[in-house]
Amino acid sequence: MSRWFEPLLRPHVLFLGWAALLVIQIFSFSGVRSDDAFITYRYGQNLATGVGLVFNPDQRVLGSTSPGHMLLSGLVYAVCGLQATPSVMATLGCIAWSAQVWAVFLLLTAALGRGGAALVAALVGIGATGAHTWVPLETNIVAACVLFAFVTAERSRWYATAAVAALATLMRPDAWLAALVLGTWCIWERRRHALGPCALFGVLAMAWPVFAIRYYGSPLPQTALTKYHRSTFLDYLLHELTYPSSVFLPEITPAVRVSLMLALAVSGAVLLLRRSRRLAPFVVYGIAHALAYLQLRPFTVHQWHLYPWVLVLCVLSWSALLLLAQWSLQHTKRVGYWAVVVVSVGLIANQAVRFVEVSRDLDARYWTGQRQATYVEIAKYLTEHAQPGDWFGSVEVGTIAYYSNLPAFDFGGLVTRPYERLEQRPVRFLVVDKLYMQRDMPVRPVFQSQHGEFLAVVYRR
Repeated sequence: MSRWFEPLLRPHVLFLGWAALLVIQIFSFSGVRSDDAFITYRYGQNLATGVGLVFNPDQRVLGSTSPGHMLLSGLVYAVCGLQATPSVMATLGCIAWSAQVWAVFLLLTAALGRGGAALVAALVGIGATGAHTWVPLETNIVAACVLFAFVTAERSRWYATAAVAALATLMRPDAWLAALVLGTWCIWERRRHALGPCALFGVLAMAWPVFAIRYYGSPLPQTALTKYHRSTFLDYLLHELTYPSSVFLPEITPAVRVSLMLALAVSGAVLLLRRSRRLAPFVVYGIAHALAYLQLRPFTVHQWHLYPWVLVLCVLSWSALLLLAQWSLQHTKRVGYWAVVVVSVGLIANQAVRFVEVSRDLDARYWTGQRQATYVEIAKYLTEHAQPGDWFGSVEVGTIAYYSNLPAFDFGGLVTRPYERLEQRPVRFLVVDKLYMQRDMPVRPVFQSQHGEFLAVVYRR
């Protein structure tokens, strides 16, 4: 980078830029909502009110994939209450998103220099990995934990790595992949001295599975069992190729963007590893994550599962562009200098435009604001018309159960076990959105709500 950029790369300037970005993220995205997140919030709600770590009273079903997020939402609910909890949880998701920015900067500084690392980190911060979409979920929190685990491992701070990696597994079970990669690295580097960090990780990480076995009967989330093998191998392989490239280069046709991103990612991996071989575990983790989900193959519409894979591919691709531009600078002098400037400004400007566009309406889109407003209105109706002991049934139960405080029969199978039958529960209301409506329903709906394009109706049994 030119000396002109050096004042911008001073630690206090970088910190102020990071803090300003965090404020913008919170202001723009703390209103984003997701029904899947409300399943976790419901567990936290019941924990905070003394019902227990359950979705429905007296039903010990582990229906959330994130134990840590359940516990965190319980703490937030106890302090902030029902109305404020979703905004606070989304704000924590934004903080975790910004934590990823700092972690990426620290991880890449040795290979790209402070300027290159700051540029890649800034791209993460303005949404170039799609992190803004997942702020209500645990996705950003676990990604931040995993990234900081790699940062501490790169610096051979293995006890810190063990603690942060254990926290990541509490936030989401698939973080065990990162722990496996990091554990292998620790053993290879420290040999017999790896026993201490590995023991610390084992003690911390096994606390939840032991509790889950005693409390729920199994450490495996019902959500994971329900989503297992819900896509074909070919469909999910295509999803793993096309979805990250749609985040990276949404304006280009699929075939071109997939080919370009893969070429850049491979080039980025090779060039980064030439500069710092200690980044190899980070690259291996991304590949391991993609291979693991190719085996699990959940619904392709649940795109947040692939966020770590998207993050690694994007970081590698941007690094390739920067390193190629820097190579041009070294070999072509003035032309190379302008190549670096054009690439850097172009990447930031393009993503900044997308960031502004998304920040304007993400909390009002079909699957976020419109669905949220519809389900909140239905929850109000059920609260006013349900009798004590009544249940409702729906394909999506998180938001309605959270705001109505009614037990739910989950047709999606996330919090209701597959062998349970509707007739076994006092289900008095059925909530159906327009994707599942049928023309030959035997009765007329008693209520309907529509916000934007999202429509759902309520039937009484």
